[in-house]
Amino acid sequence: MFVDILVFVVAFLLFLYYRGTRNYKKYKLRGIAQAEPTWPLGSKHNWKMLFAKGVGVSDQYGVFMGTELEKEKMFGIYGHPDNGDALIINDLDLAKRMMVKDFDHFVDRTDFGLKLDETSEADMMFGHSFIMQKGDDWKKNRNLMTPVFTTGKLKLMYNLLEKCGTQLEDYIANCSKQNIEIDAKDVFGKFALDGIATSGFGIESNSFKDPDNMFRRMVMELMRMPGSESGSNYEITKLVLKGLLPMIEYIVSVPNVSPKGALFLKDVLTKTIKHRENTQTRRNDIIDLIIDQIDSKKAEEDVNVFESEFEEDAALDMSNVKKTADKFDKERTLVSNAFLLFIAALDTTSSTLTFIIHFFMKHPEVQEKARDEIMEIIGPKEKVTFDHIQSLKYLDNVIYETLRHAHPFAQILERECTKDYIIPGTDYVVRKGEIVNFSFLYERMRKENESFYNSGEYDPDNFDASNNPDTFSFLGFGQGPRNCIGKRYAMISIKIALVSILRSFQVVKTENTKEKLEQFKFLAGAEVPFYALPLVEMEE
Repeated sequence: MFVDILVFVVAFLLFLYYRGTRNYKKYKLRGIAQAEPTWPLGSKHNWKMLFAKGVGVSDQYGVFMGTELEKEKMFGIYGHPDNGDALIINDLDLAKRMMVKDFDHFVDRTDFGLKLDETSEADMMFGHSFIMQKGDDWKKNRNLMTPVFTTGKLKLMYNLLEKCGTQLEDYIANCSKQNIEIDAKDVFGKFALDGIATSGFGIESNSFKDPDNMFRRMVMELMRMPGSESGSNYEITKLVLKGLLPMIEYIVSVPNVSPKGALFLKDVLTKTIKHRENTQTRRNDIIDLIIDQIDSKKAEEDVNVFESEFEEDAALDMSNVKKTADKFDKERTLVSNAFLLFIAALDTTSSTLTFIIHFFMKHPEVQEKARDEIMEIIGPKEKVTFDHIQSLKYLDNVIYETLRHAHPFAQILERECTKDYIIPGTDYVVRKGEIVNFSFLYERMRKENESFYNSGEYDPDNFDASNNPDTFSFLGFGQGPRNCIGKRYAMISIKIALVSILRSFQVVKTENTKEKLEQFKFLAGAEVPFYALPLVEMEE
């Protein structure tokens, strides 16, 4: 009996080994350099991400910096959670062609390693959001959603976000009076959550006064945040291992999305939609704006009004999209895309603010310059308006420069090939269904390069127009038609938070503040404690 079991186990392991390694020479056989793989995790970025100190999910491709592969225009890696392998693009001109000019060959995002279950209501909430949709379905929904995030529409909901800034300022003031050490990721997580709750779900929330409210607890479950059941070390480890070793799901259940959190949010949003329709209540939030788009069928409104090259590159060609008489499913569209707002905006906003606080403490002259701009444009006590926020150009550059050095989701800048593509100047064909990844370019952007005048340093003036920055090489919000649709929302939200703090307080290190920014291994963000000293006290 024991021998039979042993033979079965050995045979099963040999099968897994064969299945996992049979394509390990794919790129070499096709004449492309490759990061040599080791079974079962593939190339060394996965091994380092799991086992090396100081290497996390968001910066795992940085392990190839300083190797011979850095000299290659492109190279292959193994262990990709979607396709088993991916082609790493290491040339800015080629990346621009793929993401912008030749976008029709790379329309789709990858699935982020998620094998969504069509029978799972929680999975389908995410699956129906436009970030996960593909082909014409994605184009129609992206075209529908783009006008929701124009400057004019965001101005309508500014007062909702500004109130969250006031709540943040009151909390910081209370901590300052009591000389309490502040956890940046925690405090900005509460700020971002309240902002999304009011602008995306129509819910007035103050997570600073009531951190244990049901809405926040369910969002914590959805986002697998520390302190939640779904965010326990055990659950996070299972999820990471599932991405690297899909067969683990045959052994233990690993939900992609927390059913508890997802279904709670769906119930809240569904009730809100029905209440709006029955009472004709209006708040000019994202719910109202999406309903306006669906009901008026103005999916193309404002799409061709470009405020930057970033937006012009994102323009969609809808001429070849099949015209159908199908209407958008209002409830599904609202629920899925409000759900997406949490997935896409909560951790990115809170993490970016956390990183900014780190750099403010490390570079106090940058903090002072940002404060000077705020005082000059707004003043110390005046009510902050939307136009004030839009005028803070140095603060824009602070955000960009921070994301150039640290990004919570740099590893997911990739596309799936939707039709065969010949790499210009070569005979190499990227085949339909294969993955191309641009994250290594982000790692290069963080180092000394020719795209910015002072690239080796943390310097917001790298993005000053007078210094001629190569804005395409900044990949903090993606590029091309698949770029971040919520960029304007994120910039406004982040600047509201920074103004709320900098007008009254100086952020300084505590005895627990680390000199080097160390991002969490498997989650977005970092541990950045700080004190907030009143400016009056600093002047004295």
